Amino acid sequence: MDWWDDLWLNEGFASFFEYIGVEEAEPSWAMRDIMIVGDVLPVMVDDALISSHPIIVDVSSPAEITSVFDSISYSKGSSVLRMLEDWMGRDLFRDGCRKYLQDYQFKNAKTENFWASLAEVSGLPVAEVMDTWTKQMGYPVLDLVVSESNAKLNQKRFLLDPSADASLPPSPF
Repeated sequence: MDWWDDLWLNEGFASFFEYIGVEEAEPSWAMRDIMIVGDVLPVMVDDALISSHPIIVDVSSPAEITSVFDSISYSKGSSVLRMLEDWMGRDLFRDGCRKYLQDYQFKNAKTENFWASLAEVSGLPVAEVMDTWTKQMGYPVLDLVVSESNAKLNQKRFLLDPSADASLPPSPF
């Protein structure tokens, strides 16, 4: 981790691999399923609040550091890694993690270094896909309207408060 902006690399990985480690020891416990109940669903509530924040945040002073030690860094970080592993496939994901750890074992790294390691191993556009999950808050909800002749798909940020303005703050994507 180069600076506190990328805290999720430490904490999200720790949360993710605590499930994976147990699953390796006891496959019958279905820890990937338990992860949904333990991390994914609870953080979806936090991330559906207007007060949420992106996984990667701009920490500009030491006074702001403690504010990023929260469920977004830990549980959303873990959830995003689970999603990334599902998208890439377990073998490519682990190969990419291995490359990242070997390349940065005695260095400070940033999220973009992790994406680059995964992309190099997999050939997938990792940063393009994953930046949308790490650099903006919340998660999307899709609205599909189907008529006899066409279909219209809309996407917006899901918020628990239906009266909240989902366009604030504006997304970089």
